[in-house]
Amino acid sequence: MKNKLHHLAKALWVSDNIFAKLMLYPFCTIYFLLHLIIFYMISTPRRVPAFVVCVGNVTVGGVGKTQCCITLAKQLQENGVAVSFVTRGYGGAKCRGVRHVSQNDDVCVVGDEAKLLCNVADTFISQNRYAACIEAAKQGADVVIMDDGLQNNDVIKDYSILLIDGGRYANWHNGQLLPLGPLREPLWLAKMKANTIIYISNNDIMDDDQNIARGIICAASDIKPDPSVEYHVFCGIGNPERFIDTLVLSGYNVAKTTFFPDHYMYKSSDIMELLSFGYQLITTSKDATKIPKDLAEQIEVFDVKLKIV
Repeated sequence: MKNKLHHLAKALWVSDNIFAKLMLYPFCTIYFLLHLIIFYMISTPRRVPAFVVCVGNVTVGGVGKTQCCITLAKQLQENGVAVSFVTRGYGGAKCRGVRHVSQNDDVCVVGDEAKLLCNVADTFISQNRYAACIEAAKQGADVVIMDDGLQNNDVIKDYSILLIDGGRYANWHNGQLLPLGPLREPLWLAKMKANTIIYISNNDIMDDDQNIARGIICAASDIKPDPSVEYHVFCGIGNPERFIDTLVLSGYNVAKTTFFPDHYMYKSSDIMELLSFGYQLITTSKDATKIPKDLAEQIEVFDVKLKIV
């Protein structure tokens, strides 16, 4: 149901249905006013005894936050900085309190993003971001990286990074707030909160703001694929089209694609059906955390990284 509503909303965002837009416009105003009230009047940001970095975005759907968090964490670790991640555990069960994620945790409980992040650094999930940040600091984190949370005002952020999908912004971004458009908040407001803005795009971004950089989601490995192998790409992420583009740019021969809902939990029957087409299966590292273990060896995992250019 959630996936169908998302596709319906995306269709509305690019449509010319004036009547539907006029009907939804008042809800955009209400949404914005509620956001302002909650963010600036109800929420009270609190200091955490660690340096807090927030990696967020302004639109619904995937833009590469997790890849950015992982890239940043690895760079800090190379310089001897103790890093921890904080996330809400999207795609998993809502945990009470704060949970320190381990590699043995069930992905259905902690979510695919937390499962992926815990392979890099200590990861804490909670509906209460402040409580999770406090626990991370108690466990020895010098830097806490929040995966998402730009629209949350519970924690004082020492540095905020705003990711914007450059391709999406150019192609179907209508500049409207939910539910009339994909924006969680006005773009100008999100930019005011950010210390650095990164456009995820393969095109050059022209902007007078010196705090804007360009990021490319690319292959984590320099190993080139065999062009004779035909791949069947499947994934359940927020922006599957960009994943396909990254594979093609990396030299993969994509013969077939299958998209699942975001954060989809795969069943054995799903994988068996995909295998029946006879192509080599390939998916994202995030999706790989949710594949039944007895079938995982038959699937190639394409790891990506965020490269700032």
